[in-house]
Amino acid sequence: MRDFIKNYSAGNLAEAENNLLQVLDSEEKLPEAFKVAVYNNLGVIYTLSGKYDNALIFLNKAELLESLNKSYSKSLGDIFINKANILVRKKLYSPAFEYFEKGIDIYNSTGEKVKGLENSIAVAYLNLGIAYIDVGETDEALNILKKSIEIRLKMRLPGVALVYQNLARAYVKVGDKQKAENFFIKSIETFIMEYGEDYYRLTGVYNDYGVFLKDEKRFDASLEMLQNSLRICFNKYGKNHTLTSLAFKLIGDNYLARQLPDSALVYYQKSLMAIVPGFNSTDINDNPSIDSSLFDIRLLDNLKSKARALGMLARQKTDRSSRVSVLEGGVETISLALELIERIRKGYPDEESRLYLAENEKETYDFAMGLLCDLYTLSPGEKIKRRMYETAVRAKSAVLRDELSGYEMQKAAGVPDTLIEKVSSLTGMAAAYNNLILEETRKSKPDSGKIRFWKDEIFTMNREKEKIIAAIEPGFPRFSELMRKTEPLPAETIQKRLRKDETVLDYYLSSDRDAAERKIYIFVLSCKELGLYYAPADSLLEKNIKTISNAFAGLADGQAAGTGFGEITGSLSYLHNVLFLPVRDKLKGRKVKIIPDGEIALVPFEALISAPPASGQHSFEGLSWLINEYLFSYDYSSSLIMPKSRGRTGIKVYAFAPDYSAFPDMYGRPGTLVKAEEEIKSVFRWFDGVEHQGAEATKTSFIRACGEPGILHLAMHLAPGGSDSRYSYLIFDGRQDSIDGGKLYNYEISTLRIKSPVVVLSACNSGGGTLSRSEGLMSIARSFILAGASSVIKTSWEINDETSAEIMSSFYKYLSEGKAKDEALRLAKLDYLGGHPPAYTNPYYWAAYEVLGDNSPVVRNKNNRLIIAVISLISMAILIIIYSSRRKIFSAFSR
Repeated sequence: MRDFIKNYSAGNLAEAENNLLQVLDSEEKLPEAFKVAVYNNLGVIYTLSGKYDNALIFLNKAELLESLNKSYSKSLGDIFINKANILVRKKLYSPAFEYFEKGIDIYNSTGEKVKGLENSIAVAYLNLGIAYIDVGETDEALNILKKSIEIRLKMRLPGVALVYQNLARAYVKVGDKQKAENFFIKSIETFIMEYGEDYYRLTGVYNDYGVFLKDEKRFDASLEMLQNSLRICFNKYGKNHTLTSLAFKLIGDNYLARQLPDSALVYYQKSLMAIVPGFNSTDINDNPSIDSSLFDIRLLDNLKSKARALGMLARQKTDRSSRVSVLEGGVETISLALELIERIRKGYPDEESRLYLAENEKETYDFAMGLLCDLYTLSPGEKIKRRMYETAVRAKSAVLRDELSGYEMQKAAGVPDTLIEKVSSLTGMAAAYNNLILEETRKSKPDSGKIRFWKDEIFTMNREKEKIIAAIEPGFPRFSELMRKTEPLPAETIQKRLRKDETVLDYYLSSDRDAAERKIYIFVLSCKELGLYYAPADSLLEKNIKTISNAFAGLADGQAAGTGFGEITGSLSYLHNVLFLPVRDKLKGRKVKIIPDGEIALVPFEALISAPPASGQHSFEGLSWLINEYLFSYDYSSSLIMPKSRGRTGIKVYAFAPDYSAFPDMYGRPGTLVKAEEEIKSVFRWFDGVEHQGAEATKTSFIRACGEPGILHLAMHLAPGGSDSRYSYLIFDGRQDSIDGGKLYNYEISTLRIKSPVVVLSACNSGGGTLSRSEGLMSIARSFILAGASSVIKTSWEINDETSAEIMSSFYKYLSEGKAKDEALRLAKLDYLGGHPPAYTNPYYWAAYEVLGDNSPVVRNKNNRLIIAVISLISMAILIIIYSSRRKIFSAFSR
């Protein structure tokens, strides 16, 4: 263990880890108490290294050994608290709270007098209280933090000031401003009394208190606190440090809140100089390189703040040319921020960076769109408009690309566990060493040897990670193909893929963090033009979408009464006027492809009505549905719009319909799809193929069929994956199938190689999934497109399987005649509307089915072939006549 202590003390975590693993691998019999200590130390090493899952594994081993003791010990309590702290870092709060409570119970149940027990209890309460603040349960946080302070005061333990600081934070959250301020002041006074005026932890309290005072518009008092923080940062860390940069940035925020962007920009520029060594320009028109920052997330935050200040400064300018000039500087700055986001994302971010991106990335893109829109309003031009579109497309594709780079997707695409884990390990270690450097620089006498060692290790690990990432692309083409398929494309490329009569409406909806500034952007793409419409998006948009969504969900759940006719038609009319009418005159034909964003993904466009019902009308029959005039299809991203495919002859259908009544106890008792058999039979009236019903409808047989260039028809249930739609799955017959018991998970589908021209998902809510502000609904349907299917027929809500069978039968009829998919589905729906009484013309019954992807016919139109043949014969006849005439003329001349 001497080598472990030496390496750990020197900050060499990798060697310290090896030392402990060698102890465990030795053949020497180790006492259980010693083993527990080794497991605990490995847990600490892995936690510091950012390898949280490994840390939990060894803490579980320590727990197992420690639990064999008949009586509770402090060591077992420590294990539970350490596990809780790791789970908090992973943002898994629910199990974390359980471990905190169990650990504290064990501490309190320990009969023996153990040194440091009271301090351990007080620290556990503090960390638990902070976790409750993080999740917004501030009342519980206050109760827990008060317990920590009681123990510390009673036992005269250190750390009282830190508890005061977090009590202040909790009171800010609950809105008790007076108590919040009292505890901020007590925290500052206690830190100074115990450690002096330059204690490093004072920076955190000064920053928190300064932000609180700024929000209360007590700007001078706020500035005094923030300048105290800056003074300590300069004295402790020097001019180039992440905390010094943060102090400058917060002072900038103070001036920005006062509507003084000029002063704010001075400090934002200083914050950039502090985070990027070697960048020394005080000119606000200059920006640093993003390649050499001390901490990318701090640089990203600083660039966003500077761009926001430039936007405010532009609005305060009175002449147009000055406004345009300042806005151009803001656009340049926010573009650097977006470039940095891409770099962080492509570099396999550590946990902290990943969580920051998840919470802030969309807001950054929204602000970029706002700046570009302001610039476009002042100086309209094709270049700016196309830049806006490029920004919107990148924002919408970011979530999808992040999902694809996740562990399950990489593994399913064939990337070995060893490579995935190696990249993750190097990322975690580099982040851990950066944190260790930060902590070491906070000390009164930092160890320069340790800092130098950690920096060298970070450099080496980053180079090794770059080599592995570079090897993944050529070595694993399926994963690379998926990433390339979702790479955002310029408008020109997309336009080349459109027909003359086809228009794409690509929506971008800014987030609702500030409802007053929320905007909707509609980009109108035809083969020759790019149009743009933008307007404020008020709360009525979300309200009317919810009205429609809730109405159809209620009918799906069998609720006879619910949203009334007036509410539904009112919402459909409103959505038409906001989402479609403003760009209607820009459409180049009847074919319209919708690329939604956010909650717009829930809107059934063909069911929107262009005129309200007549006075006194209470029936859906005869309304001015957009389906009467247009052929709608959908895509998740413009990058997924592919060149049009040609129909084939002899196309087959591979149909799958499990019999759920044969295994009612599996998968949570899925209901039997009564009309599924009838639906499958109707399909084979129009197409030849292979039928997989009952026990033959297995996952294995489906995967085999994916390699065939035929139609895939799935009449089955979809099980939701909770909040993460990657884990939703289609339910095949799993009684005799060894592959996952018949479950085909969403994340698996994307990595299949599907050759089908169309996948028909006649399943419950096959288009549903996790609603994302950046990419609409993440769903099973989209995964089939990524897997290679030319198109998918999906449902946007659960529908009656009798209605489903009827619409599907008509759809296949028109498809077999050579109709395009959007036209075939439209005609099938119009047949339904024309053949049913008014009570069944509610859009719930017919509007759920949507075409996703390529609209091309799957069968060559026989009429088209006949026309071509006739034209060919006529052309030949004309040529023969011309040839004969010329011979006669030639013969006459000869005579």
